[in-house]
Order: sequence, then C-alpha cells, then structure tokens
Amino acid sequence: MAQVKELIQQQIGSGPVLKALIQKMGFIPIIDRHLPIDPRRVGPTHGEAVAGMIACLLQGICALYRMEPFAAEEPVLRTLFPPYDAKAWHDDHLGDTLDAIWAFGPGALQGAVTAHLLQAFGVGVEQIHYDTTSFKVFGRYTAEDETAEAQDTTAGVSSAGPAAIRLPVRLVPGHSKDHRPDLNQVKGGLAVSADGGVPLLWEAQDGNQADVSTYVDYWLKVKELVGRTDFMFVGDCKLASQDNLIAIIQHQGRFLAPLPGYAGIQRQLEEWVLTNTVEDLLPRREAAGKQGWYRGFRRPYALVDAAGKQYPCEIHLVYNPRLQAEKQTSLERRLQKTQAFLEALPKRLGKRDLKRQEAIEQALEAMLKRYHTRDLLTYQIVSTTTLRKRYRGRGRPGAGTSYEEMTEVHWTVEWQWLPEAIENAKLLGGYFPLITNDPALTTGRALDIYKEQYHPEQRFKWLKGAGILAPVLLKKPHRIEAFFFVVGVLLQLLTLVEREAARRIAASGKPLIGLKPNRLPDYRPKTEALLHAFRHVTVTHVVLAEHPTEMVISPLTALQTRILHLLGLEESLYTLEYLSGPLVELDSS
Repeated sequence: MAQVKELIQQQIGSGPVLKALIQKMGFIPIIDRHLPIDPRRVGPTHGEAVAGMIACLLQGICALYRMEPFAAEEPVLRTLFPPYDAKAWHDDHLGDTLDAIWAFGPGALQGAVTAHLLQAFGVGVEQIHYDTTSFKVFGRYTAEDETAEAQDTTAGVSSAGPAAIRLPVRLVPGHSKDHRPDLNQVKGGLAVSADGGVPLLWEAQDGNQADVSTYVDYWLKVKELVGRTDFMFVGDCKLASQDNLIAIIQHQGRFLAPLPGYAGIQRQLEEWVLTNTVEDLLPRREAAGKQGWYRGFRRPYALVDAAGKQYPCEIHLVYNPRLQAEKQTSLERRLQKTQAFLEALPKRLGKRDLKRQEAIEQALEAMLKRYHTRDLLTYQIVSTTTLRKRYRGRGRPGAGTSYEEMTEVHWTVEWQWLPEAIENAKLLGGYFPLITNDPALTTGRALDIYKEQYHPEQRFKWLKGAGILAPVLLKKPHRIEAFFFVVGVLLQLLTLVEREAARRIAASGKPLIGLKPNRLPDYRPKTEALLHAFRHVTVTHVVLAEHPTEMVISPLTALQTRILHLLGLEESLYTLEYLSGPLVELDSS
C-alpha cells in the first residue's frame, strides 16, 4: 500500500454549477462573435472576461481591481477557466473588455444575448414590465470629459458598426431614489418578462433623465427584440401620460398602468365611484398566503390627441380594503395637522408677515396644499376695523392735549369641515384606477397583471442590497454604461436559475427542503441559496510516496443532488474530467 505523504484540500464550492450555468446560457460565444479580440491580447476573451466578472459579482466582488487577488485566493475563476492564472484577471484587461462593449454598443450586444436566451429557454414575452431606479456615484464629471472618453474609446471603430461615435451616459444630479441629492447619479431602466421575471433590456440612462420620457423608447426597443407588438406593456403611473399611451396605441401596442392623480381625471373617477352600484368580487391570495378580497368595476374612457382624434380605452377601478385602511390613517393624520395649524393661526394674525388678507390667504392655501385637505373644508377671512385715539406729544396729557385717531384692522379666519367631502375621501381612498387599451381584460385579470409589477422592483432591491451598483465603483462614464450590460447578463443568470428551479418544483409537487431554517419548504428558491448549498464541496489532493498524486472530490449530499436535478444539470459536473474541460455551450433544455 502506497504511503500517503500529504493531503491538500481545495474548496471548489459552486464553481462547477456556475460553470455549467454559464455554458447553458451560451453568452460567451455570442459576445466573442460580436467583439473580436485584438491579436496582441493575452488572457481571457471578452466573453470570458464578462463571465469572470459575473462570477466575482456573485461572490460579492464588485470592484474590478479586486478580481486579481480574488482569483489568487479563491478557486472560482480557476474552476471556470483552468488555463488562466490570477494575473489574467488584471483590471486593465477587464477595462479593455468594458471599452469594447461600449464601442460596439451595450444595447446591441444585449439584444443579441437576450434573443438567444428567449429562444433557448422558451421565455414567454406576452407580458412585459418596465421600471427605473437610480444609483449614486461619487466624483465630478463634465461634458468635456465625456466627449474625450467617447472620442478615445470609439477611435478606430468602423463607422459601419452598430455603434456610431456618441456620448456616454451623463452622471449628473437628479431626483435621487437613493435619497442622496448631494451626489451625482446614473439611472437604470429595466424591462422584464412576467414569465419568471427574466430581464430583457437593462441599460444605463442619464442621471437627470425624466422617467416619463423613457417609456415609448423602451417599448420600441422591446418590440424590436421580441419581434411583435401585441405584448402587454406594464409600468407605473409615469407610463400613463397621454402622449405615452397614444404613441403605444399608434404602434398597435397594448398597455396597463395606474393613472396618476391628475385633477381632470380625478373628478371623473370620483363620480364613477360614488354613482356605481355593482362591483365584481375579486378573490386574491396575498403573498403571506392569506385569502384577500378586492372589488372592482370598469368604465369606458377615451384619450384625445392634439388633433381631436379619440382613442378608446378602459379604466378599471379596483377597491383594496388594506389600501383604504392606510389611506384613512393618512387622511386622519392630515386632518389633525390641518386643524392644529388653524387653531394656532389666530395668535399669528396681524403680526409679521400676516398683516394683509393676501398674505393670510397665501399661507392658508400653502398649508392646505401641503396636507392635501383643500377640498375638505371651507374658510373665510374676516376683517374687523376699530378706531383708537392716541395721545400726541410728550409728558402727561393736559388741558390742551391733542389726540389723533388710528385705525386698527383685526383679522380672523372662520372655517368649518365638510363632513360629506371627508366621508367621500375615506371611501375613495380605497380605490386605485388602472388604464388599458385591451378591451378583453377583466378587472380581475387587470389586477393580477398589475400585481406582477414587483418583478423589476425585486431586481432593483437585490442590486442595491448586494452592493453591486450601490454605489457604482467605476470612474469613466462609458465604462459604467458597459458595466450595466454585465450586470444585465448577471440578472438574467439569476432569474433563469430561479425560473428553472421553480418550474421543476411545481411540476414535481415536492418543495425543496434544506435551504430554509427548520426545514421549511421552499417553492421558489433563490439562486444565491442554491449556489451556497455547495460551499463545502472540496477536492482533496492525495500526495503519495513514489506514485502520482491522486485527486478525490467529496461526495454530493442528497440536497445538492436534488438541486442539480432542479437546474437540469448532471451529477457528472463534480468529476475531474468536467472540471478540467473548457467552457463550451450546453443544451439549455
């Protein structure tokens, strides 16, 4: 029996699973086909560099300069790409890849990757959700810097290519959704399918880009990507501007969005709710598993363009009892603040800046606007004039004392609540309107579709929670725009894994046990949790005396085997033959 001289353990964790998933997505050859390699380049191709960045992002490595030491310390990149050593992942190589992505065009490259994924994984695109968010960046950027970056990066790029010389995304202050108005920002727009929440388009936008101006542009890009116009485009209330909706109708598209609280339509909505007598009962199971009940009805509506042409639509008014409770609490709080202001007002009248009727009325209107209670009370400003004699001169008044008459104006505000308006406000607070141009939608179906708007919001929450783009750890605007493409592919990987696992769990009827504490069942496991289950898998190098070194992989547990089957992967991933092989595209079925 050969003598064992040394045992060397190396943790490989989820590296083989990640390698197989990247092969299954097949984006490396697509990227390499569109981004040719400079013959002088040594190390990973551009597609491999993108895969390496994605692998590091999944491990919490968000700064490019940290990838080289990470590759030297951890086995993930060695498992994915055995031929390359740690120096191959220097941030200069990765920066060149970002430059190549931007020069070609991140949007065009993402379209090629997404088109392949739609076909390979059979992702449904009948319903697409869109939303935006913002990410803070540090540093100062000028238009001159952006112009120089654009000229330097696109130098030598063929004018016949998909990317003409253009300015990169502008990093400027805007309406910060991170609540950091003191910092520059970049915005991101995300369109996802309702089928698993798979990202279709994800791109960087100028930091001060108005959300309302992006919807039609994104709709056109989605139409070009999926090759159809009959998909349901779902967004928030900024989609529901008249110009956006009419433009989508004119392109034979469909939409669904909540209406913003414009005064013109608000009166019509109130009339519909107060005069309606029949509503549909809409049972719905909430996220916590409890049965909830909604009510709703619909009314015809028409959009009118500048030329007077009408476009028929429908408005679904949905009643949510939980929303009504929240709005009623908010209303009572606003009423209390309004009353507190009015009760304290008499002490301020006639003093400082409240000596004239115009000033008093301006202060009242500003308060009512702030608390949104203008329609819930009436008020009247009343003035009372009195005459008063004032002694003229010095000393005590005497027989020849003269007096002068002075006029004093005293102000009071008489106000009273409007009980009927308050009761109507409490009732109307439970309704929210959804507008669509699809007459086949029932109110219940419209509610179900709108409730799936959480898909893009979930991805934003993950990006910011994982710190990948919070803040953005890149200096050059054009590289930030290219890095958004990398993040988009990462989001596609995450959602496709979760989609495949959830579909197979639903088909088997057996939830996954072992990821959640106390052996709670999991019907929609997260990608991070699935990969984390392989963290203790190791390769042991057995150094023998006078014999070649042998390698042994630790056996898989029942949980790990089940996860591989849920992802459509084979147990042979954890064999020496697979680990030493190159990355090749696998069959996604």
